[in-house]
Amino acid sequence: MSSPGSYDTKIAASLPRLQKGLLLSGIAIALVLLTALLTSLTSTFIADGAIDREFCFHRACLDEALRLFALPIGVVKILGAFAVGFTTLLGLVVALGVYLSNSKLVEQHAQTAITQADSLREQAKSSALQLHAVRFSSFREYVVDAVGRCSRLGLSSIDVTSWYFKIFPNAYEGDIAVNAYYIEAVKRISAAMLAADERLGPAAKRFNYGEHQRVLIPMLAEIGIRLYSLPRLDYFLIEDEVVELIASVHRVFGIESITFGDRKYRGVS
Repeated sequence: MSSPGSYDTKIAASLPRLQKGLLLSGIAIALVLLTALLTSLTSTFIADGAIDREFCFHRACLDEALRLFALPIGVVKILGAFAVGFTTLLGLVVALGVYLSNSKLVEQHAQTAITQADSLREQAKSSALQLHAVRFSSFREYVVDAVGRCSRLGLSSIDVTSWYFKIFPNAYEGDIAVNAYYIEAVKRISAAMLAADERLGPAAKRFNYGEHQRVLIPMLAEIGIRLYSLPRLDYFLIEDEVVELIASVHRVFGIESITFGDRKYRGVS
């Protein structure tokens, strides 16, 4: 099915021919009417003898003149009506041409605006990708450097890409807002550590570090940090470095600061 725009284009293309045909037809009809007028006037003046009549303003003279010139007057009326109708029709055709011209101009402006908008979107997308690349590179370099200064924690335990997108899930679009679900995940880690301290009680003589690891390891995996069950001292040394790494990443990249408490359970066997 053809679109309205294609109909407008077809009409606009045929409009010059229509205008030319209308003008030629109008001139031809006008010439015919003028010829008829001249013929009727000639017939009235010569054949009917109007030229030999005396000029007067009596009512009888006027009635006689109207009778004699009835045909020319009728032709003049027809010519006048034709002139009015032709002028109106020609005006409509010209108005249609102006409308189509303006419509085409508006369509061109709209197409230009759409093209510019698409270009701006592409530029914004490109800028967003560039921003993402720079920010991700900075994040990766910082984490690699920070882990490199750890004595126990290795880079193999850190999924840098996963951690980054857990924090900034819409980074590809240039959106660097911190994900609320990530903050909640870190707060659950913090709450587990704070709860471990609370379970010690006043005596603080024994602590089930195996159960503690079983709780913490899945929580850390949620944000891209993979740890495994280890002997008590080895695990707590790595946990120290993990807590410090998370805190430093939050501090450097403007993420909400979350406390992990004193973690007194580390000193209990």
